[in-house]
Amino acid sequence: MKRVVLLGSCLAALLAGCGEDDKGKAGNPLAEDQTQQEGPPATTQTQPAEPPAEEEPAAEVEVAESGFSELEDTVAYGAVLKNSSQDSEVSEIEVTINALDARGDVLTTDTKNVSVIPPGEEFVIGGDLDPGGDTVEELDIEVEAGDSGPPEHPLPKVTNVRIQEEEYGGLNVRAQVENTLDKELSSITDVFGVVRNAKGKIIAGGFTFPENGINPGRKASVELNFLYDLPGAESAEVSVDNEITP
Repeated sequence: MKRVVLLGSCLAALLAGCGEDDKGKAGNPLAEDQTQQEGPPATTQTQPAEPPAEEEPAAEVEVAESGFSELEDTVAYGAVLKNSSQDSEVSEIEVTINALDARGDVLTTDTKNVSVIPPGEEFVIGGDLDPGGDTVEELDIEVEAGDSGPPEHPLPKVTNVRIQEEEYGGLNVRAQVENTLDKELSSITDVFGVVRNAKGKIIAGGFTFPENGINPGRKASVELNFLYDLPGAESAEVSVDNEITP
């Protein structure tokens, strides 16, 4: 009887062990799948960062050409400013004109201000310098632009520019101004002009103002008076400021 009980106990223990192994596998159905899925960790590919967009350089105004004439005790000068950008206007432009002697020393200085120059357009300026009796050899012109941005401020339209010599000396430059803006051009709007010789070289320049304000859509004549003779004068150009305020 003791031998039988012992065999029964062993057999029961053996069957219980087998049951636990089967139960262990049956009780964890994901164990086999997890074992099969083990492997090197997945890698995540990082997209390269896009380079920052390059900012467009600010529009600049350059001095395209200039010239002057010494007339008695006065130097009459003129210059052409050009907006080098084809997309942006330039505003708040300050121009410094220095008259230099043979050594490069500054004899006298003048300044002019232009409200705006649209993209790709030119604008003429002119005036007088008093060198105090010294001889002017050349002009040094420096331009500083305050701001640039999308084209929003066109210039008034100038047509029918012509020169007329006065009977008793001097020269007049006449032109027609059409106010194409949506505001009045006041009687203190800057009107600039340059005079050229037969070869197209600038020999003088000046400025004036309209006699009266010019309403939107209206036309008016303007006149620049040079109180001295300009030998060789053949043609002229005139520019009218937009008169925008910052």
